[in-house]
Amino acid sequence: MSTIFMNKKLLVGVVFALCLVALFTAPGKAQQREPELWLSWRAQTYTPPGFVGKALPTTNTIIIASADLVDGGKIANLSKQTTYWYLNDNLLQGGIGIQRVSLRAIDALPGTTLDLRIELPNYHGGTITKTVTIPVVKPEVAIVSKVGGVFSGASVEVGSLSYFFNISKPTDLSYLWNVNGDAAKASEDPTRLVVNLPPETPSGFGLDIELVAKNPVAELIETGLASLKLTHVR
Repeated sequence: MSTIFMNKKLLVGVVFALCLVALFTAPGKAQQREPELWLSWRAQTYTPPGFVGKALPTTNTIIIASADLVDGGKIANLSKQTTYWYLNDNLLQGGIGIQRVSLRAIDALPGTTLDLRIELPNYHGGTITKTVTIPVVKPEVAIVSKVGGVFSGASVEVGSLSYFFNISKPTDLSYLWNVNGDAAKASEDPTRLVVNLPPETPSGFGLDIELVAKNPVAELIETGLASLKLTHVR
């Protein structure tokens, strides 16, 4: 009985060892991944400090794109490779070793997309492509307040945050503030507004604050609207 048990144990050990040998001596090609293009892009639109999302393009935004090829777990040298870049299936640029391109979303309207593609037509005898879809958005503005929806005291201050405008800083925009239907003048900083209330203002009085932010060089396509409701309490 013990001899039979030992033989079975030995057989199981041999089979297990053979499985390990087959696993670790498999052809290298089966373990390697196919070459893969990585394509990244960034839009040169403004986003406020602390914004954790991706800056998105609007009409006429400059977009910078770059590509790398990962082959065998390493970044491949593409300096001698022919590359072609396409935007919406139209040739954008082509040549030897072009891994970075700049384009402007001239005719792209908010709500549409841009298809950006890079093609390597002869990498080790084959063609490799990569396409990314870039959303085109409308610029936005938001009114922010530290007091939330309710405040007390004789005054309240609000600010603004702008997103996806073709600007380098918020003060490049023009700001039109409105409080309860009347135009309101901002302080020295046009991105902020202080609303002063008369002493007899009753508790429960509401403030409807509206803001229109425009890019002066492209008002027809770069305009953001925002509103905020606040209630005064004693």
